[in-house]
Amino acid sequence: MENIDLFSHDAIQEFTVTPDPDSPSRIIKLNRLAMAIECEGSITIGMTPPTKTRDRLSFYSLVGFTNTNAELMREICESLNSEGVSFVLRACGFSPCSRKVKYQLIVHGFLRVIKTLELIMPYLDSKRRQAEIVLAFTESRKRHSHSEYTDQEWMWVEEVRTLNGRMPTPKAVEKYRKMLSGIDYSKHPRSYKYFVKYIEICDRLKEKLDLPRSLKVSPVVERWINSD
Repeated sequence: MENIDLFSHDAIQEFTVTPDPDSPSRIIKLNRLAMAIECEGSITIGMTPPTKTRDRLSFYSLVGFTNTNAELMREICESLNSEGVSFVLRACGFSPCSRKVKYQLIVHGFLRVIKTLELIMPYLDSKRRQAEIVLAFTESRKRHSHSEYTDQEWMWVEEVRTLNGRMPTPKAVEKYRKMLSGIDYSKHPRSYKYFVKYIEICDRLKEKLDLPRSLKVSPVVERWINSD
């Protein structure tokens, strides 16, 4: 297979072709985009730790896709760009199995995430609930981005993390506990409250997800088992 330079000027130029909105080819592209994200992608709410200019953690919506297949990555880029969705594309090391370059594509930002999820929502299956949660969270934060996180938004964070079967490493959680112990509540009440809530979520995720391998059942399989 020919190696494709996804970062070349020619490749980027080819992504700018806009298809007919009602054409079957557009529906096929969106269907394949949704399938790729379901199989090899992520729809989640990430967390950014405090920085020098921001004294508290924050959450962000993200739709991501990682793969070593340059042809497939090129197709995903073309589909998103033809819909007017900008993204970050980067090489992020090599696959430990094949030693091929691993590409990572990330869509973030209120408007970009909302548009992406609205485009692929009709074609999602196993990650549809994650998409619904992230879409609701993103729309909520877009309306009041500078306000405190609501109880509902915290619930969405925990639910999407549970569905994705992901939790911070023990080392990361221990780091957050140390950060919490160094926060003066009287000076930074919101930061203190956020860390308490996030650590509580991490502890609950550990109880839900940190099971012996033989007993683990993915949230998708669990929903299938409990369905009619």
